[in-house]
Formats: sequence, structure tokens, C-alpha cells
Amino acid sequence: MFKQPYITQEVSEEALKKNPKGTSKIPLSLPGGQAITLPIALTQSPVEIHHAPLGVLDEVYIWASNYSDAAANVLISIGSTSFADGSVIEAQLTGKNGLVLVYPGIPHNNVTILAKSSGAAAINLVGFVVRNYSINNSDSNFGYYNSGD
Repeated sequence: MFKQPYITQEVSEEALKKNPKGTSKIPLSLPGGQAITLPIALTQSPVEIHHAPLGVLDEVYIWASNYSDAAANVLISIGSTSFADGSVIEAQLTGKNGLVLVYPGIPHNNVTILAKSSGAAAINLVGFVVRNYSINNSDSNFGYYNSGD
């Protein structure tokens, strides 16, 4: 299989501190790489659930559960703290619902993902990220490694 040469020049100090290559499975994390404690309890206020840094491609997987009796919606916003139209994904959860995949490995780069509940229902989120590192740190057009590399 043909692979582009790996360039060791770092572009994003945050994402590429040790110049990794390939892929890794990491927890949902905040800017700077601080892992988020799971489960994430949602309220009607936006909560930052993951930051995909520049220089990597993060595949984000999120499951939600509703442990209240009432149905509720999970709202996930990509890059918008105001949950503006066009940046929100909404998933409905029935009452007393177990884990449901609400965000199935959608790839992101250089963006923050936020979530909130539509009401006062008791919703928890869990998840992880498959991080794919850039093949060429100086040119993102080369693409990213994947788990098959």
C-alpha cells in the first residue's frame, strides 16, 4: 500500500505534542486535552463535550440515556454555543431509555461540540473519540491515518 512520507514538523502544538502517527482511541476531552468525566449529565444549559483540535481528524461517538419518566431530546451543536439553526442535531429519547447511539462517529477537525437537554429530564451522555493523525502535518490535503494503517 502506498503511503505518503510522514513529515515531522508540528503544526498544532496542542494535538501533536509528541508527533504521533496512526490512530488512537481517547476519551471525550476539552481544549488542552483534559478528559471529561463520564457520564456527562445534561441540563438545559450548553455543556462542552468535546474539542477536536487542529491537525487531527476526530471521529466522535456519543450515546445518550434518559433515566426520567418523561421523554426528552438531546441537542448536539457543532461549533455554536447559541445552538444556531444548521448546527444542531436533535435526538429524541423516550422515558426510562437505555443507551442509544446519537452521534455515530462523525469526523471533526478544529471544532468544539456542545450538548444540552430539551427539558429538565435526566439525560446522561457517554462516548469516546477515534483520533486520526495527519499523514503530513504541513498539508492536510494528504489526509489522515486510519485504523487500517
